[in-house]
Amino acid sequence: MLPAQSLESGYQLGYTNDIAEGMSGGPVLDSYGKLVGINGKSKYPLGGIDVFKLADGSVPSQGVFRQMEALSWAIPIDTFQELVSHLKA
Repeated sequence: MLPAQSLESGYQLGYTNDIAEGMSGGPVLDSYGKLVGINGKSKYPLGGIDVFKLADGSVPSQGVFRQMEALSWAIPIDTFQELVSHLKA
């Protein structure tokens, strides 16, 4: 899942792979081994819909939330690279 708007914390890449504690910050690779994201959020968070607050402060509809909560989440590598560029400047 790649929503048009990211979550507040920059997470925008939803994927079906399971992740375990300690995997945050690890790579998310596509089927060609290319780095596409930085792992960070696991499926079915305890905080409910509020965990999925969007960058504009809104939350998704209940239907979209149900889809989102069943996915692990990563920050897309392009977003991460932009953040690093701004920090270096």
